[in-house]
Amino acid sequence: MTRNELELLANRIIAAAKASLELQSEFDPVFMFHGPRGWVFEPMPPEARVLLNDGKSKRVIFGFFRELVKKMRCDAVLFATDMWEGVMTEEGTKHYNTAAWKENHDFGFVKLQKLGWVKVREAITITVQTESDVLIVSQAYQRLNDCIQLLDCKRRWLDQSAFGGRQKMFGDLREENLGSVMPCD
Repeated sequence: MTRNELELLANRIIAAAKASLELQSEFDPVFMFHGPRGWVFEPMPPEARVLLNDGKSKRVIFGFFRELVKKMRCDAVLFATDMWEGVMTEEGTKHYNTAAWKENHDFGFVKLQKLGWVKVREAITITVQTESDVLIVSQAYQRLNDCIQLLDCKRRWLDQSAFGGRQKMFGDLREENLGSVMPCD
């Protein structure tokens, strides 16, 4: 998979997510795996979506997908979801990665938001990975009655070796590489 192909796929997912949010007021998480037979879509049962709001549950879910990626001999993976995104404030940048930040980071941004270190907004977030590259797309949006206004879109390419966290599917999969949290922008 080329970077261009992965960018195009991410763009299609953003368009589908926008339409879903406008028509149904929600966007079901998307899990896609690319292997010898092409892209395979794995829907998440609607009643299981709430599990993506819990850190321990996400660890289990992505652990399951890591095993599936190995078993299916995948060479690319895509995860997309509608989520709350924490955007670091000027005050937050002073505290990022300090002991106080780590102590107050609760995976829901509640404590960081109360401290004024992050502001929260809705975003469609897509992570596309290959064995060598990771593309993270965060498409912020705002709900306006019966439509969705797309706001700024951030795209960030990383080497797989620099990527960490629960969603990591390729490369060095030791536990210390699966627990780190990517910083909020």
